[in-house]
Amino acid sequence: MSQPIYPRDRTLTRLTIVLGVFIWAGGLYALAKFGDTRSLAGFAVTILFLVIIGFIAYVFARSAVIAHLKGNGIEVSETQFTDLNNQFAQCCQALAISKRPGAYILNGNGVLNAFAIWFLGRKFVVLLSSVVDAMDENPNGIRFYIGHSTSSRRYRAIRWPWSARCASPCRSRRAAC
Repeated sequence: MSQPIYPRDRTLTRLTIVLGVFIWAGGLYALAKFGDTRSLAGFAVTILFLVIIGFIAYVFARSAVIAHLKGNGIEVSETQFTDLNNQFAQCCQALAISKRPGAYILNGNGVLNAFAIWFLGRKFVVLLSSVVDAMDENPNGIRFYIGHSTSSRRYRAIRWPWSARCASPCRSRRAAC
């Protein structure tokens, strides 16, 4: 399971990184060639400032999501939602996840979705109640739903949250929870 699901995944990721580096290098070269030293220094300081502000905003936004999750969600555990906890454990075992992420249920308000998120090294899988309620009588559907969300943790789609890589239903079908 350490190999990518899609054979061109690593090649396309490397290509994207190389193209990005060339574009930024070209921009910096043009700035250095046609601008003076003060404009280059000002550009560097501005970029550094924006990166720092962006990181602080990112940390605050992630912490707000986790606070909302823990404040409004219900943790799936051995004492709450026992059947979902057992299915979640089976999916983690089928996906060879040794350290299980935290699983929570949030009120879906009719939204049919789920997601995986991480914050400061802790991983979470969030299931929305709309789907869990709709599939109450279909345990295979619930397992697929849990497996789809958990597979993004397994295939490390949430390790690089700023990249365009994400888990697809194909990945969880292959894992066969």
